[in-house]
Amino acid sequence: MNNPIDPKTMFDDMIDPDDPSLNKYKDIKNKVDFEITPSSLRAHFLHKASPLIDLYIDVALGEAVPKSTNIQMQHEVWEVLKTIILSAKNPAPIIDLKGNTVNDQVSKILELVSTGKITLDDGKEYLSLIQQGFELTELPEIISKMEALESLGVV
Repeated sequence: MNNPIDPKTMFDDMIDPDDPSLNKYKDIKNKVDFEITPSSLRAHFLHKASPLIDLYIDVALGEAVPKSTNIQMQHEVWEVLKTIILSAKNPAPIIDLKGNTVNDQVSKILELVSTGKITLDDGKEYLSLIQQGFELTELPEIISKMEALESLGVV
């Protein structure tokens, strides 16, 4: 036997997505611009877990008691936080080197490294970019001049 569906009651047993008791599940889904990518999920995790850092420090100093009784979960969250913290690196500041000669660009980078505004590793990365830029722009010009000299029989 087929019971006809009553349109007035057909949604009675459905969960209301606007029910305030469901807010605890909306951390990610309610963010309209939230892209579910590894980096955004990592940022979300750090945002939600960051208060634990202060709590863990206070617990380690004997100034607080853990709120959670699930020691295994505390440990897992701490391991992830610890890994992220230990592997974190501040990005080098963006410096504008465009339009300067290669010598001026190198001088600017050396000045930033020597004054401690960027790390030695960041300086090396900038110098590598300058080298690549030089090779991409000036090297072909030098090669064409060399080929011109070669065609004239000078070289």
